[in-house]
Order: sequence, then C-alpha cells, then structure tokens
Amino acid sequence: MFSLTIVFGSTSWRLLYKDEKKAEEHYSFAKAPIANLTEFNPSERFELTDEFGQRATFRRSDIMAVMFENLDESKLGTIEYALHQMRTQVSGQQRAEHDPTLRAARRGTSPSIVSPMGPNGQAFS
Repeated sequence: MFSLTIVFGSTSWRLLYKDEKKAEEHYSFAKAPIANLTEFNPSERFELTDEFGQRATFRRSDIMAVMFENLDESKLGTIEYALHQMRTQVSGQQRAEHDPTLRAARRGTSPSIVSPMGPNGQAFS
C-alpha cells in the first residue's frame, strides 16, 4: 500500500494506492509545482483519484507540500519507534530502582511528617 498526502495550508488530504506505479505517477504530478520540475499554469486545476474511491481536485498553486509513503515500510518504522519507547521506559524504571532517594521513598524510610494529631486523630493537649 502507498499513500500520497497533499498539503494546503493547515489542511491535508491523503490518497491511497495499491499500485506503486500509479502512486508514483500521481506524486510526480502533484509535486511539480513545488519542485519547479515543469512549467505549469498556477491556476490550473487537476483531479487525482485513488484506488479506494477518493477523488480530490486541486488548484496547483495551492499545494504547499506533498508526501509519498510506502505504508508497509513505514509500519516497520512505527513498530521500531514503539519498541524504542518501551526500551526507554524499562531503562528509566531500572535507573529509578537504583536511585537512593526513590528507593528510600518506596521503602517508607523517608523523613516523617510531624502531625499535630495524636493517636486516633485527636489533637495533642
């Protein structure tokens, strides 16, 4: 699967493709105004249709950014990032276990707080 994201200001639209060649073709067409790869009429409008029934019509001068993504590969990247976050959490927990201040706080050996209340919640007299 392949994704083509086209950005207009604060809005973006994502088109999805099974066929890499078609996705690459649409990417090249959409990025032309940004990369100045071809001469074009900035007011020209064009339409892209993905393989899942989405149709998008754009004015070429409104395109601010275009991103092509191989979703199978980016899935692996997402998994690797999640594993990195898990490793970071485990490392942080291990460091916390060896931190003297945190270890003392867990054992309840931190300094006591003096309370004006005596046993059974009664004030000292």
